[in-house]
Amino acid sequence: MTHSAIEDMYIAWRKGLRRLWDLPVATHCRFVTSLCAPPQMKVELACRCVKFIIKCLSSSNSVVRHIARQCVYFQRLHSPIGRNAHHCVSTIDASLSDIAGNPRRLSQAWYDRSNVWVTNSDRGNLKLIAELLCIKHHYFSLDLFNAD
Repeated sequence: MTHSAIEDMYIAWRKGLRRLWDLPVATHCRFVTSLCAPPQMKVELACRCVKFIIKCLSSSNSVVRHIARQCVYFQRLHSPIGRNAHHCVSTIDASLSDIAGNPRRLSQAWYDRSNVWVTNSDRGNLKLIAELLCIKHHYFSLDLFNAD
């Protein structure tokens, strides 16, 4: 989750969204990800990572369970699974035990934290931009105006 190739993938994803929606190249990356209706790629990857870690921690195989517990709780920064767990939960200021019961809480907490920077006027502008994009791509239509 902290490898530089992951960040390159996020950049490519945002560039693809800009091209798909025909947005200006200078559109800030936070606006691009805020316009994204499905979960952001970063959130989705973190949720999947946490689900995997939770499955390892509750595995029926005692060896897998023991190694996962050692890596996550005791040697967190010395193993890949521990570092991934640390990265996922530290980004949203949570603990692994808080989200162990319901990994989807991770995505909600991430959205709550990531949208702190958006002001009320920015939220209004983002909503307007999202509606205009939907009209542009024929998901919505305006009866008051013709397509031209």
